[in-house]
Amino acid sequence: MKKVLIGVGIGCGALLILGLMAGIGLFLVGKKAVESSNLGTAAARFQKQEEALTHLQTTYAFTAPPDGQVLKLDAARLEAYLAVREGALPAYAAFAEKSHELEAKRDQGHRPGVTELLQAANAMSGLVADCREAYVSGLTKQKMSPAEFTTITQALYVSTLVTAMGTAQEEAARQGRAALEKQVAKLDQDLAGDSLTGAARTQAEQLRAGLQEQLDDLHEAQENGASPEQRATMAANLALMKPMEARIAKVANPAFDLFTANGAGAMPGSGSEEATEADSDDSDDDSTAEHKE
Repeated sequence: MKKVLIGVGIGCGALLILGLMAGIGLFLVGKKAVESSNLGTAAARFQKQEEALTHLQTTYAFTAPPDGQVLKLDAARLEAYLAVREGALPAYAAFAEKSHELEAKRDQGHRPGVTELLQAANAMSGLVADCREAYVSGLTKQKMSPAEFTTITQALYVSTLVTAMGTAQEEAARQGRAALEKQVAKLDQDLAGDSLTGAARTQAEQLRAGLQEQLDDLHEAQENGASPEQRATMAANLALMKPMEARIAKVANPAFDLFTANGAGAMPGSGSEEATEADSDDSDDDSTAEHKE
């Protein structure tokens, strides 16, 4: 089973802003506006967080099951995993709310000026950094690597969905596939137009590829079925999850799962493009330890 995760991605409004954060030079901005932004501060936070994630990956090395096999969940590590989610999701919810707000404006045909773009980029960069900070803090506290976190997430999804395919809950699995197909169709529609450019288009294309890979995995699992050993593992996982159902449901968030699976919102590129100074000032708002299985 591939390491990509089942879920619905963040909106393209967020992708557009993340693209702006990565390459602010794509827009004509005044020097004062750039100097007054906190994008540099966010970039520095991102760099420190990236170093922390790398450190966690090596310090708490984790060996995932071979491709095509599901991790057998451990009660203590599942408890630690849920604690990480509970600590990080409030920060992610703030990011998602702002993302949806920006996407709604875009869908309504709103065309922001340079100052508004900078304000949105400032807000989004800070929110993404806050979310990453909460995620890194949780992993550190629970002595967990990003690899272990995403593998446990995968085990939760697969144990639930693949088992459902062979039970009376098959309808739930069908709805999951339909949701993925709908998201792929929405991304295809966005990519067919010209609203996404540069880094934002690249991220949308990567997200679309990841979702398609998830669909392919689901279809393959349905066609080939799981081995008796794997079904036993998934049944044991479901039994372990049963007493925690309410807690697991409370922290369920497919978009957050894609966020963590794709580097926890790592800023695309390094901001190497140079900003171009506009003739107008910034008041011209109308300018355009190991845990191994």
